[in-house]
Amino acid sequence: MSDKTLLEQVGIQEAVRDAMKEAITSYAKAVTQEALKDQVSIILQDVSADLVGAFLGTISGSLLKSLLRIQDKVAANLTKLIREPFDTGVRVAQEALSYKWQTEDERSFQRQQLSFAIAARS
Repeated sequence: MSDKTLLEQVGIQEAVRDAMKEAITSYAKAVTQEALKDQVSIILQDVSADLVGAFLGTISGSLLKSLLRIQDKVAANLTKLIREPFDTGVRVAQEALSYKWQTEDERSFQRQQLSFAIAARS
């Protein structure tokens, strides 16, 4: 018997070929899986960064809007507190000037009101 016939009979040549084919297929699968895993990881990192950025942007915008609303309310209250004494002084002065005094006590009261109005407006 020849060597070739013996190898063919035993099936070594076919077994080696099948083993090589399986090894190459397994290696290709492993490389592909590793490459996909890296790509998926990179994609997830990119998506995560974008998602976190969008989330933080939304939160920052909402917080800023809330702070601006609070600032507007505080400014309105401050305007009211600052303006109120002025408005009171003007009202008292108008009342004092519109009143026609007849006695010295009424004239003294009018002066007191005008003094109060001047002090309130300051």
